[in-house]
Amino acid sequence: MTMNTTSSMTQEEGILAESIDVINKFVQFLLKLYDDFGIDGMHNLVDPDLDTLESIVKELQQEVDRLSISPNDFSLENKKISLAQGLLYAQSMITNVRNKDTEECSRNRSMLENNQSSLY
Repeated sequence: MTMNTTSSMTQEEGILAESIDVINKFVQFLLKLYDDFGIDGMHNLVDPDLDTLESIVKELQQEVDRLSISPNDFSLENKKISLAQGLLYAQSMITNVRNKDTEECSRNRSMLENNQSSLY
């Protein structure tokens, strides 16, 4: 993982900014799959399939869990919590796609979009 940080950004902030970027791109990809293919289309996807998407979410969740944030930096801690929450919404959306629950998928989509906007 390469960090692009400015001199005014701490190492923690740089790592968190990079994590936000990676997770944001994954969430945008997941939402695009849902928008373009819908529930039934996502069931037919081969690359990536639903199991692969779930695996990616789990890997990203582990990365967020490993982020070392100073307990005194409430702003960074809140962003870390928002990242974890967004990944829970992503996991829930994949589960609801698997269960073909249109209403819950729509709710997850809205929550993911709201979560993403809270990170910036």
